[in-house]
Amino acid sequence: MGTYVTRYLDLDDWMLPNDEDLWDDDSLGTYEAFIPTVLADLPAPSSEAMTLAAQAERELGVLDDRVSPAVGLGPIEWLLLRTESISSTHIEGIACTIRDLMMYEETGTNTDDGSAVRGVAEASHRLWESLKEISSGSKITVEGLSAINEAFLLGTPSAGYGGELRETQNWIGRPGSTLATAAFVPPPPDEVERLMEDLVDFCNDAHLPAVAVAAMAHAQFETIHPFADGNGRTGRALIQMVLRARGVMNHTVLPVSTVLSADRDGYIDSISSFQAEGKPDPSVFVTYLSRASIRAARLSMLLQGTLAGISSGWREKLKPRRGSAVDALIDILPYRPMVKVAEASKMTGISERNVREGLRTLAESGILTTHKTGRESVFAAEEVIEAMRLYDRKAHKLVREG
Repeated sequence: MGTYVTRYLDLDDWMLPNDEDLWDDDSLGTYEAFIPTVLADLPAPSSEAMTLAAQAERELGVLDDRVSPAVGLGPIEWLLLRTESISSTHIEGIACTIRDLMMYEETGTNTDDGSAVRGVAEASHRLWESLKEISSGSKITVEGLSAINEAFLLGTPSAGYGGELRETQNWIGRPGSTLATAAFVPPPPDEVERLMEDLVDFCNDAHLPAVAVAAMAHAQFETIHPFADGNGRTGRALIQMVLRARGVMNHTVLPVSTVLSADRDGYIDSISSFQAEGKPDPSVFVTYLSRASIRAARLSMLLQGTLAGISSGWREKLKPRRGSAVDALIDILPYRPMVKVAEASKMTGISERNVREGLRTLAESGILTTHKTGRESVFAAEEVIEAMRLYDRKAHKLVREG
């Protein structure tokens, strides 16, 4: 059963607040940490929550069925994977845009906070690799989650701790808070490994709807807070891993973080239901994530329609010859809106010479903009990048309107 335990600080190792009144005289040097119930011992979600989780699973299946495979990633998966990583980063208050990320991936440079963008890029790649491994039959593991956490923290002050289960006590609270003033203190470090093994066992073996498993695993992960930093982003990557492992999202990812970032307070409040003493009712967060997943799936289908419309507009404007480089580029650019010549050649199967001419034609028509980076140029479809910005705004509006 979930319970709070009293643990003692080594006062020489911790900076206590200057105002000693923040600590009770009788408990100076102690703190209360929460040890959650193992997932296997939690009660099942309510029938209402299970029904909603099943509905979410059906809607996710519709989205997944609409994604047709292509070279490498499915057409829209490349965008949705990065949208998910960016929105997950926004929840943590870290700035990153789709333009920042794409430019970094194409050039290795960025005009803003390159360390944050690098982490998003590396984590997107690592998550994609994990999803491929799961599709091939691999199980969800602590090691796999550790690799994603390590990628998120590359280039940050916490990089040295990336991918390692924590060996010190952490806490959750406002900037400047301490163990004395924290809003929540996760389990002591000597409990983390046991709880994480229980979590991955649950992910791989639980007999519940996929969205219910993803919700319970995510809330438990955030309660454990197993890493020194990057727990929120890693825990949201776990949602994608569960949905892939359960066969719900075989061809794409669900950008559920776009919806969660639009309702950050509600999201965090729902997770806190897992941090109650005794056996918490998982129905609260299962219901919350099911509704968020349904919204994210519907938004993604709207985005797919928008991108198809952009492609049709370009085709109507240029009327390219079937099988030409321009024709092939119009197929890929709505889903890969920033490319270099060599990359576009590989994706279309057309020679670099012909692709270069096709990109120039699209740039001369105003469909693409050109950005010089050293000896190469990066071509960007600004209409698609703007559509992605509006997609995020639609998510916020949808949440506001309930």
